[in-house]
Amino acid sequence: MKKVGWCILVGLMVLSLVIASCGPAAEEEEEEVTGPEVPEYGGELRIALSSGVLGFDDEVSYLWGNHTAQITNEELMQGDWAKGPAGTGEAAWKNNIGIFYYFDSLTGGLAESWEIIDGSHSIFHVRKGVHWALNPASEGSKLVNGREMTGDDVAFSIKRLFIDSQRSFAGQFTGHANSVELVDEWTVAVDVPLDKAPRMLETMVDMAKIVPREVVEKYGDMGDWKNSCGTGAFMLTEYVRASSATLERNPNYWMKDPLHPENQLPYADRVKMLVIPDSSTRLASIRAGKIDILGGLSYDDMQTLKTTSPDILFSESRKNPYVLMLRSDKPELPFYDKRVRQALSMAIDRKAIVDDYYSGRADMYNWPVMDIPEFSDLRIPFDELPESIQELIEYHPDKARQLLAEAGYPDGFKTKIVCLTSDADLLSIVVANWADFGVEAELATVETGVFQGLRSANENDQVIFMYESTNVPFDLAGVRSGMQTANMAYVYDPDFDEAAIKLNTLWEPVNWQERCDTYKALVPKMIEGCWNLDVPQGYLYNVWQPWIEGYHGETALSLNNGPNYVKLIWIDKELKEKMTK
Repeated sequence: MKKVGWCILVGLMVLSLVIASCGPAAEEEEEEVTGPEVPEYGGELRIALSSGVLGFDDEVSYLWGNHTAQITNEELMQGDWAKGPAGTGEAAWKNNIGIFYYFDSLTGGLAESWEIIDGSHSIFHVRKGVHWALNPASEGSKLVNGREMTGDDVAFSIKRLFIDSQRSFAGQFTGHANSVELVDEWTVAVDVPLDKAPRMLETMVDMAKIVPREVVEKYGDMGDWKNSCGTGAFMLTEYVRASSATLERNPNYWMKDPLHPENQLPYADRVKMLVIPDSSTRLASIRAGKIDILGGLSYDDMQTLKTTSPDILFSESRKNPYVLMLRSDKPELPFYDKRVRQALSMAIDRKAIVDDYYSGRADMYNWPVMDIPEFSDLRIPFDELPESIQELIEYHPDKARQLLAEAGYPDGFKTKIVCLTSDADLLSIVVANWADFGVEAELATVETGVFQGLRSANENDQVIFMYESTNVPFDLAGVRSGMQTANMAYVYDPDFDEAAIKLNTLWEPVNWQERCDTYKALVPKMIEGCWNLDVPQGYLYNVWQPWIEGYHGETALSLNNGPNYVKLIWIDKELKEKMTK
């Protein structure tokens, strides 16, 4: 049994590192990443962004786009770098997932420790000796004047996001807390609704940025970049809209390197975020040495880059699952009949997609649980699934035809698949597969804004192809009623609804094994219903220059924290100078 103590910093056990997979064996190994034993200080890190910075304050703008705030402001807890690829490998730090799936790999941030008292109540012990950065470019920083951060800042920030604000995404995402109380100068107690506790607490401790009270009270918010003020490793000193952001090293940063505890962080003098929307321009920029780290590449792009720039290093990671959601609640639609849904699943030649479309660099079975270290306790390997469930993932044309005929569609039917324009090439393979069975599927491609509008309005006339929220499996979002924007197949099954309540009330870490067992028992049923048809997604690749040291392809230290790993990596300045002459 995986047992975790009440305090997150003690009594934690190691996650399993070995996960079975039904995907193909790797055709080539990732580059072995080695570097100087002694980290170096200095230099400028350059990172490419595919879109501009959306804002600087999580209370007023969409937190996933607040790229600079992810390294200027900090959270109560953070992922332990020593538990990731740079250390023991217990966490991958490559997928944005909820904290209770890598609970053992959390460590203190602005809270030294976190006590879970019961399902509703928690206590944060605030770290002493942390000061707000003295940023000469920030009016907010001048106002705060480098004072020590206290529990009052923590209580104010959490209450602001989870109780007071009506526009905070965190509050809209999770619901509102019952209370936030400053017990004393270094202790904060929170009370949250029991039925919302897991999602709310993971957002509260691992996504919510702590801000200084006086800046918000004077300016109303920190939406203007010139008011940026945080305790983070870097300070925002220059911002050019839709072009770049420059962040300078915070010389008074509190944290030391967990792998080199004698070293004060950060190592780099400066971080430069460059907004480069065009993918070919981003590739050209890293090829020319103008940027240091680039993420989210396809296998083909990575291979092209390695051909032209053989010194480039890379790391492979799983892409979050995308599924065909079949509307199942209308009797007049073919998808109302489970036999039709199952036939359509067995009519997709997933192995051919993996082998031919992705050159073997994808998993045939990726939903409902990805094959990543953090989910090792939840995932059922393909060869351990019941044979009848395996068949639904495999290509079985004869059985597909039989089921379509039994359901009254021996000659097929017409349907429409709504998808992003960028997914049309992949889905054309599915369309061709289904055409062999008389199912004529029209691709209705839309741009991102339109697609997000459809999703927000929970509109799916027949079939929609979209990301399924498997980064928090216990939510059962893709099959649970009432999960607007996620359950776009309109699944209504009391078994899933009842299980979701159990999974989200028996959430305390000491009940981890019970939660895992409850969830795993549902996996065959989730696949058997064929409401969401898994379509293989190619692996993603992060690439970086050989002069970047201490880096292994990480994308974020825990949940939706963007480039907050930059404080822990360094530049081999001598090698960079030699290679860029």
